[in-house]
This record gives sequence, structure tokens and C-alpha cells, in this order.
Amino acid sequence: MKKFFCILILAALSLLLSCNDVGYCNVEGNVYEEGSNIPIHNVYVRINKYSKTNSSYPFKEATTDKNGHYKIKYFKASGNSTIYIDIISGEHISLINKPVNLKNANISAYLTPYGYIRFRVKNNSAKNVTVYANMDLPGNFVPAMQSLANSDITFDHTQKVILNKYNKLQWSYYYSNSSSPITKDSVIITNKFDTLIYQIQIN
Repeated sequence: MKKFFCILILAALSLLLSCNDVGYCNVEGNVYEEGSNIPIHNVYVRINKYSKTNSSYPFKEATTDKNGHYKIKYFKASGNSTIYIDIISGEHISLINKPVNLKNANISAYLTPYGYIRFRVKNNSAKNVTVYANMDLPGNFVPAMQSLANSDITFDHTQKVILNKYNKLQWSYYYSNSSSPITKDSVIITNKFDTLIYQIQIN
């Protein structure tokens, strides 16, 4: 009997702490820069709700203060939805789709800062070429680079790369109806927000 009573108490506590039912919930935490442990202010934080139909939409948001702290109070109207949090920084790798399972959740994050890369195409040939480059970081779209014969151009488009990690890239160029073999390489940036100029040479 005593064992059964303990099980009931544990079950009641579980329901009380979880945020699967209707009611007010809270989530808060701190956001720091990985490596330096410096608090990151003005980071965008949002709560997303996923329903049974797999539709998703943000319904509460906040930004971190000067100490990197945020707090969101929200009302969970239906037990049929699941709650996730996104912590988004334009200069760091964001935390996306972190589940929020507790009624009073504490979710902190250490975000890795970015470095940047730009492409310089040095075309020593007597033909116009179009250069295509691809980065391994999701969402990193590199526009086609048009290079005139005997030209040397550093293109304005900037790509994000993860700091202190070898970031894979590959490139090739096209002219008339021909194409070059694909060249594979990797780059590393060790200082946050630095921009590396990567040179592509065509002879």
C-alpha cells in the first residue's frame, strides 16, 4: 500500500512539472559565446508550437538582455501540441528546435561564433568563365561568379564558416560547353568575425 501511494505521488509530481497539459509555462536561460563565455545580448529567442498536423508557428518571443538572459512566459492551450525553442544569433551558430518538456524549463546555450570567407577569382586564361563554389555549411549559397578573360576579381558575397573548424568547400568552372574537374579544399578561421579571401586561379 505504501509503495502504491509513493507511485501516485511521483505520478502527480510528473504531471505537475511537465508542460504537456493546458496551463501557464515558463522557459528562461542564458546565452553565451562558446570559447570566451561572454554573455551575448540582443539574441532572438522564440517559442514554436507544433500541432498534430505537423504545422508549426512561433507564438512567443524575446531577446536576451545585457547579461545574455531571457525569460518567456507562455500559455499552453492544448495537450495535443509540442513546444520547441529557437535561439537565433546572426553572428553565431543558432540553436534550433530544442524541445521544451518542463513547466518551468531552464535552457541555456553556448553559441559558436562565425568567421567569413570571400572568393577571389584570378582568371589568367583568354576565355570568360563562370565559377561555381559550394560550402558544407547548411544554408550557405554561393552565387555563380562571372569571371572575364584575364581578370582578377574579389567578389562581394560573404559566406559564413564555423570558427576553429575545417570547413569543406569545392569549386569548378565552366566555359563554352566544357567544365573543369571539381576541386575540393577546406579552410579554417581561428579569430571570430575574421574574413578570409580564398583565391581560385584559372590558367
